Amino acid sequence: MKKFILSLIVGLSVAFFSTKTVQALPLDGPYASINQSQFVYDSTTKQFSTVANNSVVVEFFDANGNDIEAFYNAYLQLDPIDFSGGFSAGTGGGFTIYDSDGSTVILAGNFGSNSEITSSGGDAKFESSVIISFVNTGLVSADFNPPGQFSATLGNVALDGSSFTTASSATAEILSSAKVPEPTSLLLLGSGLAGFAIWGRRRSKAN
Repeated sequence: MKKFILSLIVGLSVAFFSTKTVQALPLDGPYASINQSQFVYDSTTKQFSTVANNSVVVEFFDANGNDIEAFYNAYLQLDPIDFSGGFSAGTGGGFTIYDSDGSTVILAGNFGSNSEITSSGGDAKFESSVIISFVNTGLVSADFNPPGQFSATLGNVALDGSSFTTASSATAEILSSAKVPEPTSLLLLGSGLAGFAIWGRRRSKAN
């Protein structure tokens, strides 16, 4: 009996700590397309964010690409991301999308570690993992699920250390993951069954 309990505890412990680094959810859920956004990078503070009063057009789509809702006078706000560690090691930050009144939150999330900006000619790409934290279902009938991905294609920029502001044609997209069984639940179940199997095998050998 002691061996069974020990096996079960070990199994559950492995399951718990393993899930801390697992993000295997597919990004094939609803998504938001953002147009006319403007982003700015301050070479002095090494921070990347959106300009003040960043008016954007936001369209929400379901997993099949069907248009759910559109906001033509919305606001996208990026909390500053710190790139002092380099353009491939941005930390902190997050995003919030407001309705036209500037006070009603439609969708929001926090960025994960290692956000990055890469450049190619006069364009650049910003990308970050994101944990989607809120969606106002009263305005958008879409169920965004974490984790997700935030990516933006920036125009007329230069990543040579100087400050830049994108052209008004910059676009961004927020991808959401589909609903699947939680990894924690699956690993706990599997570990529990494995513990029973080990206990049963050892007991049969003892008999």
